[in-house]
Amino acid sequence: MILDFKEIPQANKATGEQDKFELFAREFLAYMGYNIVEDPSRGADGGKDLVVEELLTQKDGSLQSIKWLVSCKHYAHSGKSISDTDELNVGDRVKQHQCDGFMGFYSTLPSSGFSQRLHSVCNATIYDSEKIERFIITTNNNPQALNLFVRFFPISWKKYLTLTNEQVQVNDTKHLFDTKQVNDNKPLFDAKIKCDICGKDLFEAPRKSIYVLVVGEKDIIIDVKYLTKGECDIVSSQQIRKNGNVDYWGEFSDLLSPNTWMIELNRFIKDVNQGKYTENAFKKMLNLFMQTFAYVARQPSAQEQARFNTLKEFGLL
Repeated sequence: MILDFKEIPQANKATGEQDKFELFAREFLAYMGYNIVEDPSRGADGGKDLVVEELLTQKDGSLQSIKWLVSCKHYAHSGKSISDTDELNVGDRVKQHQCDGFMGFYSTLPSSGFSQRLHSVCNATIYDSEKIERFIITTNNNPQALNLFVRFFPISWKKYLTLTNEQVQVNDTKHLFDTKQVNDNKPLFDAKIKCDICGKDLFEAPRKSIYVLVVGEKDIIIDVKYLTKGECDIVSSQQIRKNGNVDYWGEFSDLLSPNTWMIELNRFIKDVNQGKYTENAFKKMLNLFMQTFAYVARQPSAQEQARFNTLKEFGLL
């Protein structure tokens, strides 16, 4: 492994940094797109270290909220795997904290027996040391991933630079953490999709952008709106409903992921074959696929694959 989780202080020693692994979990999960509902805290926690929320877009465009109870186990210093005795009463803990599923966040690996029994008890997902490393390292210099790498694993970062013959030094990485850089998969041409209300390019902030199918009489899609979230999509929704139509929206960022792009393309082709698109709506939806194609003509990243798996698990594709 490249990441040495021993760089994060032990959680069972009162050094003043015993919470660092839980803080790392919070920052990592925020980077993965989860909303932090409950932060880590010291003292009795009732079997939870954090609570995070995942928002999944359903087939009709509405959002489904999934709350995950997060349990952090930092056993890297001993090398011990996570077993049943380390995670007791998982199902009861999920219910107690009114969550929908269990998330294990571990600096080692769960035992095979524990993993098998866990999935038979409740909806569950595991971030083990191998998976965490993959999300941080194989992300094409994603600025947020690099930020986590440098902050929590500075020694591993220096070794990584040596191994990969990188010329970037740790104190020269400020430019890599520019929050305006939201997508590292560079297109083959200058793609632009402008918000129909404010004119902002959706590629500048994919996760804050949507596309909306405007459905009129006889379930015919009469228009496709390109919108930024917030005021623009509220204004658009009010206009659409005022005209007696219905709006179904999808996440623009999902069209930048190979798996979900292909699913949506297949759905689009099926609807076109069934005569559900007007000429104008067809042209605007086709433009979306053409503009985003250069971003998805590749293998999905680990982060994109994880989102696809979650969408599939909850029947949202």
